[in-house]
Amino acid sequence: MNEDTGSDYLLPWQLSEVADGGGIGVVEESKHDNVAKGDFVTSFNWPWQTAAILDGSLLQKLVPQLVNGRLSYFLGAAGITGLTALLGVREKGHVAVGANQTMVVSGAAGACGSLAGQVKASV
Repeated sequence: MNEDTGSDYLLPWQLSEVADGGGIGVVEESKHDNVAKGDFVTSFNWPWQTAAILDGSLLQKLVPQLVNGRLSYFLGAAGITGLTALLGVREKGHVAVGANQTMVVSGAAGACGSLAGQVKASV
């Protein structure tokens, strides 16, 4: 464990505090201008507990029509895992695979790698 993650998008680990990570939920009460009661939200800095008071500026609102009772999807394919696969294939990897070519993903057994193959199929 290290208090400084060196990351640009995750807050440093705070020793003796509740662990956090990616999370999703529904706003029960809000004092932030851009987040209202009932909004579906996600954040990379979500305390691992059943309820929390969060900084509204760290939350991203989810489109209610996309959630459609499937809030957990935003912890996987519709969340940071899917975004990582998409950006890895299209933006970082600059993959251009033709009809008779194959893309090899060396980490395809993991969450992002398994989605990367599906992203490739839609390119």
